[in-house]
Amino acid sequence: MTDILKCLEGTKIFSMKDNEGTIEICFGKSKEADYFDYEFYTECPCRVIKKNRVLQRYAKKVLNITCKKIIFNEIGDIEIILQNNVKIQVFANKADEVLWQFEDNINFKSYLKTSDFANDGGDYEYI
Repeated sequence: MTDILKCLEGTKIFSMKDNEGTIEICFGKSKEADYFDYEFYTECPCRVIKKNRVLQRYAKKVLNITCKKIIFNEIGDIEIILQNNVKIQVFANKADEVLWQFEDNINFKSYLKTSDFANDGGDYEYI
Protein backbone atom coordinates (compact mmCIF):
# COMPACT_ATOMS: atom_id res chain seq x y z
CA MET A 1 0.00 0.00 0.00
CA THR A 2 2.90 2.35 0.69
CA ASP A 3 4.07 2.54 -2.91
CA ILE A 4 0.58 2.94 -4.33
CA LEU A 5 -0.18 6.26 -2.62
CA LYS A 6 3.38 7.65 -2.65
CA CYS A 7 2.78 8.85 -6.21
CA LEU A 8 0.52 11.59 -4.77
CA GLU A 9 3.48 13.28 -3.09
CA GLY A 10 4.44 16.34 -5.13
CA THR A 11 1.09 16.55 -6.93
CA LYS A 12 -1.52 19.27 -6.47
CA ILE A 13 -5.18 18.98 -5.61
CA PHE A 14 -7.24 20.31 -8.52
CA SER A 15 -10.67 19.24 -7.31
CA MET A 16 -12.31 18.20 -4.02
CA LYS A 17 -16.05 17.76 -3.73
CA ASP A 18 -18.79 15.86 -1.99
CA ASN A 19 -20.81 13.98 -4.58
CA GLU A 20 -23.89 12.67 -2.74
CA GLY A 21 -21.86 11.34 0.18
CA THR A 22 -18.78 10.28 -1.77
CA ILE A 23 -15.78 12.56 -1.31
CA GLU A 24 -13.80 12.92 -4.54
CA ILE A 25 -10.26 14.33 -4.49
CA CYS A 26 -8.44 14.75 -7.81
CA PHE A 27 -4.67 15.16 -7.98
CA GLY A 28 -2.25 16.02 -10.77
CA LYS A 29 1.02 17.60 -11.74
CA SER A 30 -0.52 19.79 -14.43
CA LYS A 31 -3.97 21.29 -14.86
CA GLU A 32 -3.63 21.29 -18.64
CA ALA A 33 -4.67 17.66 -19.13
CA ASP A 34 -8.22 16.64 -20.01
CA TYR A 35 -8.20 14.22 -17.06
CA PHE A 36 -6.68 14.05 -13.59
CA ASP A 37 -3.54 11.99 -13.00
CA TYR A 38 -4.95 10.45 -9.81
CA GLU A 39 -8.40 10.23 -8.24
CA PHE A 40 -9.29 9.28 -4.67
CA TYR A 41 -12.84 8.40 -3.56
CA THR A 42 -14.24 7.60 -0.13
CA GLU A 43 -17.55 7.44 1.70
CA CYS A 44 -15.79 7.32 5.07
CA PRO A 45 -15.83 10.39 7.31
CA CYS A 46 -13.14 12.90 6.52
CA ARG A 47 -12.16 16.37 7.59
CA VAL A 48 -9.80 19.13 6.55
CA ILE A 49 -7.78 20.83 9.25
CA LYS A 50 -5.46 23.82 9.19
CA LYS A 51 -3.32 24.70 12.19
CA ASN A 52 -5.39 22.36 14.41
CA ARG A 53 -8.73 23.91 13.34
CA VAL A 54 -11.38 22.01 11.43
CA LEU A 55 -12.35 23.87 8.25
CA GLN A 56 -16.08 23.84 7.49
CA ARG A 57 -16.17 24.99 3.87
CA TYR A 58 -12.91 23.50 2.78
CA ALA A 59 -13.17 22.61 -0.92
CA LYS A 60 -11.73 25.86 -2.31
CA LYS A 61 -9.15 26.10 0.50
CA VAL A 62 -7.30 22.97 -0.61
CA LEU A 63 -7.20 23.64 -4.37
CA ASN A 64 -3.77 24.03 -5.97
CA ILE A 65 -2.02 23.04 -2.74
CA THR A 66 0.82 20.54 -3.12
CA CYS A 67 0.69 17.19 -1.35
CA LYS A 68 3.79 16.77 0.80
CA LYS A 69 3.23 13.37 2.42
CA ILE A 70 0.75 10.52 2.81
CA ILE A 71 0.41 8.68 6.13
CA PHE A 72 -1.85 5.66 6.54
CA ASN A 73 -2.33 2.64 8.75
CA GLU A 74 -3.45 -0.95 8.25
CA ILE A 75 -7.04 -0.15 9.21
CA GLY A 76 -7.33 2.17 6.21
CA ASP A 77 -7.10 5.61 7.86
CA ILE A 78 -5.27 8.15 5.68
CA GLU A 79 -3.76 11.53 6.41
CA ILE A 80 -2.87 13.65 3.38
CA ILE A 81 -0.42 16.32 4.48
CA LEU A 82 -0.45 19.39 2.27
CA GLN A 83 1.48 22.65 2.18
CA ASN A 84 0.40 25.58 4.35
CA ASN A 85 -0.25 23.40 7.44
CA VAL A 86 -3.32 21.81 5.86
CA LYS A 87 -4.25 18.14 6.35
CA ILE A 88 -7.01 15.97 4.97
CA GLN A 89 -7.88 13.10 7.31
CA VAL A 90 -9.94 10.06 6.28
CA PHE A 91 -11.27 7.76 9.01
CA ALA A 92 -12.00 4.17 8.03
CA ASN A 93 -15.22 3.22 9.76
CA LYS A 94 -17.02 0.72 7.58
CA ALA A 95 -17.14 -3.01 8.10
CA ASP A 96 -17.94 -5.26 5.15
CA GLU A 97 -17.51 -2.41 2.66
CA VAL A 98 -15.07 -0.50 0.49
CA LEU A 99 -13.16 2.05 2.58
CA TRP A 100 -11.68 3.97 -0.32
CA GLN A 101 -10.83 3.74 -4.00
CA PHE A 102 -7.73 5.05 -5.75
CA GLU A 103 -7.46 5.52 -9.52
CA ASP A 104 -3.99 5.83 -11.07
CA ASN A 105 -4.86 7.24 -14.49
CA ILE A 106 -1.22 7.44 -15.55
CA ASN A 107 -0.63 3.68 -15.22
CA PHE A 108 -4.29 2.74 -15.80
CA LYS A 109 -4.67 0.95 -12.46
CA SER A 110 -7.52 0.90 -9.95
CA TYR A 111 -7.16 0.01 -6.29
CA LEU A 112 -9.69 -0.66 -3.54
CA LYS A 113 -9.01 -0.66 0.17
CA THR A 114 -11.66 -2.80 1.77
CA SER A 115 -12.40 -4.18 5.17
CA ASP A 116 -11.29 -7.77 5.64
CA PHE A 117 -14.76 -9.00 4.73
CA ALA A 118 -15.55 -7.03 1.59
CA ASN A 119 -14.90 -8.05 -1.97
CA ASP A 120 -16.67 -6.28 -4.83
CA GLY A 121 -15.04 -8.24 -7.63
CA GLY A 122 -14.31 -6.35 -10.82
CA ASP A 123 -11.01 -5.16 -12.25
CA TYR A 124 -9.58 -3.78 -9.03
CA GLU A 125 -6.41 -4.61 -7.19
CA TYR A 126 -7.34 -5.08 -3.54
CA ILE A 127 -5.01 -3.67 -0.90
